[in-house]
Amino acid sequence: MNRCALCLHEQWSESIEESAKLFFQSKDIKSSIKILSELHEKMENPPKTINEIHFHQSYRSELREANKLLKDYLENENITSLKEAWDIYHSCFKSISKDFANIEYLDLQCISPDLFKFHESEIEIPGIYQNMGNEFSNSASPK
Repeated sequence: MNRCALCLHEQWSESIEESAKLFFQSKDIKSSIKILSELHEKMENPPKTINEIHFHQSYRSELREANKLLKDYLENENITSLKEAWDIYHSCFKSISKDFANIEYLDLQCISPDLFKFHESEIEIPGIYQNMGNEFSNSASPK
């Protein structure tokens, strides 16, 4: 369900925005880089859904270059590398935001094939179960 709740487009968009606030407003470079580094680690995992594959194909090379520049900054305190990394993040942020704004709906089969397999199943909705002698009551079927 995590793949449905927050897709890679949202994760990167929100994290770049949060990181930028820390970097440019709070001047907290360490925390800013930590946020981005955590997402870069996730990008090392192979994509599992069509949505993730599309994101990787669209942004992986740019984000890898930005990560390489961040690492250069951390190792050599090269401020030029840090500025170049932020240029890439800004470009990616604009592109990701534009792509995400054009999405009218998310196809469950593309973002979570495992969850899609349950589209004909009955599931309990937390917080509303009342045992009335039936094995299941107050059930819903995701459509």
